[in-house]
Amino acid sequence: MFDQYNLQRLLLLGLIITAVMHPAISLAQQAPASADTNAGIVELDRLTRRMEAHLRSLPALDVAVKQSWSLDGLSAPQGSCQLSLQANHEGPFRLEIRAAQKPPVTITCVGDGRQITRAYDDGMHRLVSRRDGTFDDLTADHLTASCLAGSGLDILCQTRIHQRMMSQVSQVQYLGTAALPQGETHHFRYRWEGSSDVELWISASDTPLLTRQTRTVSLDDGKQQKLTMVSDYQWNRRDPWPPETFRIDTTGDFVKVADLYAYLLEGAARGMIGQAVPAITLRDTRDKEHELTQYTGKSVLCLFFWTTWATASTQQKAEVYRLMDDFAGDAVVFYAVNVGESKETVVEFVKQTGFKGIVLLDVDQELVHALRITSLPVCVLIGKDGKVSAVHLGNTEEDRELVRRDLAALRGREAPKSDN
Repeated sequence: MFDQYNLQRLLLLGLIITAVMHPAISLAQQAPASADTNAGIVELDRLTRRMEAHLRSLPALDVAVKQSWSLDGLSAPQGSCQLSLQANHEGPFRLEIRAAQKPPVTITCVGDGRQITRAYDDGMHRLVSRRDGTFDDLTADHLTASCLAGSGLDILCQTRIHQRMMSQVSQVQYLGTAALPQGETHHFRYRWEGSSDVELWISASDTPLLTRQTRTVSLDDGKQQKLTMVSDYQWNRRDPWPPETFRIDTTGDFVKVADLYAYLLEGAARGMIGQAVPAITLRDTRDKEHELTQYTGKSVLCLFFWTTWATASTQQKAEVYRLMDDFAGDAVVFYAVNVGESKETVVEFVKQTGFKGIVLLDVDQELVHALRITSLPVCVLIGKDGKVSAVHLGNTEEDRELVRRDLAALRGREAPKSDN
């Protein structure tokens, strides 16, 4: 699933992660805040220059990344993904991203030095896109860049690693050496692009390569939540690779699309317009069953899809309340459908936030898949005839007014104006 405003999380996409593998040191054990910032810049500059020179000296890159993410605050979910990159300089390359979610999501990018093929597979959607480009164009694609952000591979895919690093860091502190399972490292802390806090560990051996990175971002969601991503790196030497490394089998039921990101964000849900509402039964937070087809011939059905961790979808609840009030008595049934989270997580959120209305639990994403929804937030309107009448993505004021307009049309009256 994708949050339209925080796509990074494939998966992303959607992608994208569990606790750190083999944590040798506690991330809470920080060095004194008085660490010399100027000395930190000098040391980071020295090591990133050496790292760039070393990587350029290699015939090829071969690195695997185990990434985890966690969201603190209410009902903090956790997830994991694995990323791998094999690249010959100015030649063929392969990038693979596997998100450990249900169903699993895989994004594979291969290039031959002239064209890049990107394939996406989440068990329901199998998509492929092709564009001219070389390894330098790998992160020019929005979906690829979003999935790599925070993984460290977004830096390693740059031609000028040192320049990219040093142009985006501030408040650099060198925290000395630290022992990790991978070996002795140099430990840094800094601000990245002025918006996230990063800790970085670079190998203290003769090959100064990334060993671990953590990146923490504060979410502007009114809940003071923080998203923390942890990446551990394993460097391999397996050149040359067999030719099939740089191929993708996209035969069969793969659908060709111009842009993976645009297709997934838009989704195929609008293709359901005119189709009958799925005969699916979901339970609410009190274990009462709700069969969606029971309203056919009786009421209009308004479904809001959301999760506790997708900021844009939780911000939508105020508008849901207004719609419920404005259309009270109009034979409109409102359901807030939680996507993929446990009953315990949702009940906790509802209790602590005072969320009102009926909340349905689509734990296995059965309804989401049936309606071909791939992004959040989204509102689906079911007419009295039992057919999908409209699908609205996003949470802008314009999006909300469109929902009001379509609800009013289904009820045969003028749309009430929003307070916003």
